[in-house]
Amino acid sequence: MPAPPLMVSARLLPETVSFPPPVLIRIWEPVTSARPH
Repeated sequence: MPAPPLMVSARLLPETVSFPPPVLIRIWEPVTSARPH
């Protein structure tokens, strides 16, 4: 039983992890540039 969920998680993880970063960086770039760090 733990095999199917693991395979699904392994296939969903890269897709989910590969999607947010670019969007987050695009939104964070102007915020970091506007904010004095």
